Amino acid sequence: MKKFLTKAVATLASAVTLSSMAGAIPTSAIDMSYGVGKNSSMRYTVYTTKVSDTKVKLTLKILNNPGIQNMVFVIMNDPAVKSSNDDDYSELPKRGMLKHHYYVEEKNYTAITYIPLSSSSHEQFEFSVVYDVDKNYKGNYNFRVGFTQYNSPSEPDAEFTHDCDGNLSSSDADAIVEVSPYTYVKLGDIDNNNIVDSTDLFYMEKILSDSVGGQLSTTYLDQQLKNRNSTWSKNYPFLKCAAVADIDHNAMIQDADSDSLAKYIAEAGAGAMISNKEINTLLPVTVVYDN
Repeated sequence: MKKFLTKAVATLASAVTLSSMAGAIPTSAIDMSYGVGKNSSMRYTVYTTKVSDTKVKLTLKILNNPGIQNMVFVIMNDPAVKSSNDDDYSELPKRGMLKHHYYVEEKNYTAITYIPLSSSSHEQFEFSVVYDVDKNYKGNYNFRVGFTQYNSPSEPDAEFTHDCDGNLSSSDADAIVEVSPYTYVKLGDIDNNNIVDSTDLFYMEKILSDSVGGQLSTTYLDQQLKNRNSTWSKNYPFLKCAAVADIDHNAMIQDADSDSLAKYIAEAGAGAMISNKEINTLLPVTVVYDN
């Protein structure tokens, strides 16, 4: 029986504009802050990136590794997209005693098995799987993601094995990543008026002043923005998602983001060469909603 006793399913609206956008998605995706198993301190994030007009990549990144001994991660893809067992459709950590990617097209099922060289390692690592998208498909599509096996010697109570029999249900998934070909934001356009200017810098600095310790997790902010009764939602009703303020894509809104935005506004105002060419461009984003 899966020991997700403290988890809630997180739903993401991940805007991957496959038709017109360039550049990588900000990595402000899911932070599974409730842990993978009971009392687990393991944390990971999932996000999507555009590879081409007909390909999208889903990436799993381990953010906090308490010393993983073995793990199995499963992705259930929408029938609107397809992957492959070919090597160029997956990227696995270079180091590992066992690293295996297995895709079953008829079940829309991907399983990634990984055993590190040593369970005493606490390094961050990541996996990614590429999916083909029919360019004629106009609707949204989603991925269900979650761990079906987890073991760490430092967390014996969090160990579990869950046999999902080739079908990770929505109730068993850690998260649902919904991808829309038509949703986007402009990086730095905090007030969502399609212009990046000093007003956006004002709101950036206000976000920092309203945060604890002068920095704010994008995951936390996205959760607060969905809650219409929260102070963040009431004070920033125009904010489409936290990623628009995360200029350096590190899942935290900090002084460095404000400095980058201020530099862009100064350069644009002076007609100088723009140093950060991502600001004021359309980017796909992953918005975290904690249901």
